Amino acid sequence: MAALLSFLNGYTRPPDRPGVWLLPGMGLYCVTAAGLCFAVTGTFGAALTAELRYPFFTMMRDVSVFTLAQRVEAVAVALWVLADFVLCVLLWRCAHEAVRTALRLPEPDGLPASDLRGGRWLYFVEAAVICAAGKCIAPTGEALLAWGEVYVPAIMDAFTFGGFGALWLAVRVNTFS
Repeated sequence: MAALLSFLNGYTRPPDRPGVWLLPGMGLYCVTAAGLCFAVTGTFGAALTAELRYPFFTMMRDVSVFTLAQRVEAVAVALWVLADFVLCVLLWRCAHEAVRTALRLPEPDGLPASDLRGGRWLYFVEAAVICAAGKCIAPTGEALLAWGEVYVPAIMDAFTFGGFGALWLAVRVNTFS
């Protein structure tokens, strides 16, 4: 995922100590992931956990928190959907930065948010392309399953391990010519 979000690197200030700023977040992630793995494996055992398709949601199915939420699973799914929405918006922003740079449009720094200069008009074009792709790519559940399990991982691997390097070279050559 870091390869995808690297297009937003120009909007951050360089850290004082490169690499060190990652440690707290990575530590929190590792502790949380280990806790989830420990809780699921401790609840079901290693053999049953390996057999279950979604062991975390199976474990969360009958948990309630002080009778405030009858099912914590619904809250977990809502947070999952929110995280996916934020990820999609970030990827849209990364795509916008890549297209804006490739088309040599100026940066919209200092302009009001409602001003469409500096390539901001591209957001509407990109949104139309995203909606059209969403409608046309997977019209059935079986097609969506194939895209989610086969095509999207292969495309992401191709872009992450080869396409971004080629895109970087194309932008660099285009910038200096």
